[in-house]
Amino acid sequence: MQARHWMCLTVIVATLGLVGFGGKSRPAMKMFAPVKIEYVDEPLGMMQTPGGASRVPNSQLMISGHHSEAASFFNNALLGGAVGAIIDGAQIHGEARRLLGDNPEATLHFQLNDRAREITRARLAQMPPGTVNTFADDGAARLQVWVSVVLNFTHDNAYARPYIWLKAGLIPEGINHATWQTNYFASWGPARPMQGDGGWMAKEGAELRRTVDIALEEAIHVMLTDVSQPFSRDASTTRIIKMDYPYEREAMNSKVYRLGEDEKFVYFMPKVGDAWGKAGVHAVDKYMLEYYTGTGRFAPKTTEPTGRSD
Repeated sequence: MQARHWMCLTVIVATLGLVGFGGKSRPAMKMFAPVKIEYVDEPLGMMQTPGGASRVPNSQLMISGHHSEAASFFNNALLGGAVGAIIDGAQIHGEARRLLGDNPEATLHFQLNDRAREITRARLAQMPPGTVNTFADDGAARLQVWVSVVLNFTHDNAYARPYIWLKAGLIPEGINHATWQTNYFASWGPARPMQGDGGWMAKEGAELRRTVDIALEEAIHVMLTDVSQPFSRDASTTRIIKMDYPYEREAMNSKVYRLGEDEKFVYFMPKVGDAWGKAGVHAVDKYMLEYYTGTGRFAPKTTEPTGRSD
């Protein structure tokens, strides 16, 4: 029986083309018109999100990583919610309900589009004109963006970490569909327990909201930078890292393009196919990363989170 399961898994992996690159690894296409940024209020469809994630009703937050190891691979790592629809559905229930406690919906209610627009206006006021694309309120081309919070549990479900996920697509003038798409993820600070003093649910989710706001600001900054003046996807910058990814229960080793960094965050892109939920550009606090040293070991992480706290 186990052999049959692994055979099915191999077929699925091959069919989805999980190895090799797709459009999400490519730099943004040049739009031959200024680009208007649109934050989409409608939620993502089931086939646009990794399966198995439990979405909080009337919220932009979803729960992931809380499944068994076997279900985690099928449901949380792979895009396309058909499997997730069968196993977990779209509401908080089962294991997610147990981990979050009674009546979590109010604390986990997130509607971030207005805040995203505010951050975007402030960032655009400070940005120089892009070399590939420029932004304008009346642009004929469009950058459509869906905002989500992914609250991801670790392997033992004792701790969780929030990520901002921006699903972005460029739509040229005169066309009604995106011709380029990618994901932008951002996370800051350590994982925490859900309950108890210092947990994400404490004080009506105050620390969760602060952390999400820091990550949202960073994700938007990276998205605007990458769309207007794309980071170089240079093979000479590849590194092997180990870190916690959204939709994954365990810290994962992966080969990445190292796109850049500032004093607080590192930017990189995993070398994975489009079907993986983690495909796209990541901005993470340097605290979260371990770099492979070439000696069979990973260099230790820094001991404290360094992300923006203002």
